[in-house]
Amino acid sequence: MILFPEENNDQSLISLNQVKHNWKNFFSILINPNLVVSKSILYKKKKKLTRKASKIVKKSLRNIQNQQNY
Repeated sequence: MILFPEENNDQSLISLNQVKHNWKNFFSILINPNLVVSKSILYKKKKKLTRKASKIVKKSLRNIQNQQNY
């Protein structure tokens, strides 16, 4: 059975990973229903972190541009 007939088929890769991920979630929720709550908290934390990261990236890009101007 061939899962990926095309060499650069990112879509199938993503969907396969998504399926694995969803099954993991499904089983973890069956085992521990409290995980649902903690996942939303984790999501919020991740959002904060990505915001911080993007600020840092913007700042460093600005610094690089300033150095190039001099």
